[in-house]
Amino acid sequence: MDYIYNRYKELKEKQKLEINVLPFFFFELNEERFDADMRSFGLPDDFDAIFELASKGGVYSEMDFDCLDEMFRHQTFEMLWAIKDDATGDSFIYDMFLYELENHDFVHTHNLTDTLDALIPFTYVQKILADKRLLHGLRKALAELRRREEEQSRDSSLHSAKAKRQKAVVVTDDQRSSRPVFAIKGR
Repeated sequence: MDYIYNRYKELKEKQKLEINVLPFFFFELNEERFDADMRSFGLPDDFDAIFELASKGGVYSEMDFDCLDEMFRHQTFEMLWAIKDDATGDSFIYDMFLYELENHDFVHTHNLTDTLDALIPFTYVQKILADKRLLHGLRKALAELRRREEEQSRDSSLHSAKAKRQKAVVVTDDQRSSRPVFAIKGR
């Protein structure tokens, strides 16, 4: 049975909802949509009145800065408290690392950089090495991903071998019916 993330994912989803109610518009939109969103802000050509929010992937109006700053400070505080409340690294910290390792394709890249970058200011290499809880949570998440990878590899190998053994080939027509008779290759 796979472990299901709980508190970290819930906190991320809650914080995402808080961000989504704000008047952001994102770069993934086409130029027509970008222009329409600029007009809805009342900023048709005033690029000096908007700012890029690099870590969140959008832009915001200068007049919303104080509100955003307060919200992001609150969200950072929530995350830091949740990390602090995990006395062993087995719950929230483990959830955090497991979620972000999967989110940043660690299984394919085997590179921790993207994962750790996504968790700044909550973790960084020196902080992880200095905090036994963070190190334990990271090691536990890495071990879980290795276990899953080995299990998937083993299941894939077994399935492949079984499929090769069970390939059916037509031998002849059964005299008693119009059905072909199959012989299982390898038996």
